[in-house]
Amino acid sequence: MKKSISILLLGFMVSGFLVTGKALAQMTEGRPAVDIDRGISEMLGEEAVSPTNAANVAARYQKLMHLVRAMMQNHLPLDDFLPQREGKRIETLMRMRAYDQAAPAVAEVLHRLGSTNRAESLPPGNVPSDQQPYRGQAPRTFGTTSAGNGLDADNFLWGTEVYMQSLETSANDILMTVLPVRYLKIRFQIPFFSTKDGKTYSPEVCMPSPSKCVARFNTDDLAATFKARGWSMIPMFSHDHVKTVSSEDIKNYVNFVDWFVSRYRTDANIRYVELVNAPVLWWKGTKEQLAELNNKVYERIKGKYPDIMVGTPGFEYWVDTSPDDKSVQEIEFFLDKRNNVKFDYWAFHGYPAVDFDSIAVKKIAAFYPPSKKAVANKYAGPAGIIELRKKLDANGWTDRVIIDSEHTNIMSKAKPSVSDDEDILDVAYTVQELVIKRTLTVNGRPALRGIIPLKIGPRGNRGEFLFASLKPDGSPTMTVRAVGLLVSKLKEFNYSSHVSGEFDAENQPWIEKFTSARKDLYVFFKPFVFQKGREIAFDGQTVTYTLTFSRKPSAIILTSATGTTKQLTPGLSIVLDAENMPQYLEARYDERP
Repeated sequence: MKKSISILLLGFMVSGFLVTGKALAQMTEGRPAVDIDRGISEMLGEEAVSPTNAANVAARYQKLMHLVRAMMQNHLPLDDFLPQREGKRIETLMRMRAYDQAAPAVAEVLHRLGSTNRAESLPPGNVPSDQQPYRGQAPRTFGTTSAGNGLDADNFLWGTEVYMQSLETSANDILMTVLPVRYLKIRFQIPFFSTKDGKTYSPEVCMPSPSKCVARFNTDDLAATFKARGWSMIPMFSHDHVKTVSSEDIKNYVNFVDWFVSRYRTDANIRYVELVNAPVLWWKGTKEQLAELNNKVYERIKGKYPDIMVGTPGFEYWVDTSPDDKSVQEIEFFLDKRNNVKFDYWAFHGYPAVDFDSIAVKKIAAFYPPSKKAVANKYAGPAGIIELRKKLDANGWTDRVIIDSEHTNIMSKAKPSVSDDEDILDVAYTVQELVIKRTLTVNGRPALRGIIPLKIGPRGNRGEFLFASLKPDGSPTMTVRAVGLLVSKLKEFNYSSHVSGEFDAENQPWIEKFTSARKDLYVFFKPFVFQKGREIAFDGQTVTYTLTFSRKPSAIILTSATGTTKQLTPGLSIVLDAENMPQYLEARYDERP
């Protein structure tokens, strides 16, 4: 009901022009100026990749209305692309939920919107000079498979981590053609940048430091790449290893984040900021100092750019370790409402959970299946997200979201080579994990706001490149392609319901249902069997589940996580043979009842 009311109110603004431009300007006084040209480019990019249809028209209509509101606020004419009569008709169709009829009408509006360059008509001086839109530019073009807006049908955020070095390789094209995401996380460490006064930094990046420059990059060039590709950067700012942390260190950190965000928020389209990486490893100050740094960054950035989402440090808790461990204690400190830590989103580094005894004793990474709860560390693994969400809600922080902002897969064995056996196992594990995380709910609400899986770069012999997701020659692994397939499918479907499966139930099939205008999508698999002290492996078992439809589909298509498809004979029910490798079953209907 709430969504339909929102659509109706927005429709009034455009269809009947019941709110005058002057009144609307007064209503929105004090809000940050909207980058209208960017909004147009984004909508046209989405339309080029995924034309408006009955499944996505509601979300697209809302975005269009937000854009119309901004244009009215700036006293820009609307009649050339959205005449009043047309606006009324679309509003009526949306109110009646006649999405099949509304979709082509909205698509035509977007077509007309793209036929003129509206940026040139923006009134001068409306926006501060350092916030000016991309004036006079044509809408951005995208690759053969574009990222669109980086969200799926339910506005769930998808991204990936990428390294500066990788954007000079084939990874640049892979991010446009194989992995359809828009949000790219990049690491930045203060020692990479030189400064004279602690406030003004140079865009010249030297790794590991200006005094020992082994690799050189320019962040102005990097931002230009983001702008040209229509990507959105999520910078993660971190220190190098230091013995102590002083007040001056915190001050310099805040200044650095401020400088970077101020310089690149427009060209790199920065909407999310993440703070210190893995504080259990990198932060040598106290928990109190970490909270102080966090709050000072939050206050500085939110005071200047209220629309930017400021996250916590990237907490890591992938080892099933004791609640007394430093990593868990840092988390508990930030979750303690009495400490008044400020953030918009919790940066959850959701690496696959590992059995502590296996690492400590046998020196092997015995990964838990994604469907297994950790024994000691309640925040580890996908089930840990539920615990974290419950704690945030108990604090009254229901508006603070969680983003799984960094993790790799299980192929990370500290070597650059990638065997087919490792890769195919990684496909099954990674897709299981992402499907479970994507569908977690707490009190009927999604537990996560977004996921940033994989590390896009060629695997190498040292550092983070030991955990990268591309083959050493820079070509995509089967896992990267499988994640791309999953994300592509979920751009079309809204999440519907959990059909089967629960944590720690290895012999139950895990089944999640998604829906679109004329199709239902079922993602299903059999959870892995966990054997303590052993590395995870295919168990070779199959469990069955009889799926009954409310009516007979016109077609049924079965697709494996690796992309192979086959047609099945339609019927009122079908038997699913669930194995460790996830599968997608699409039931198509000639029309909805």
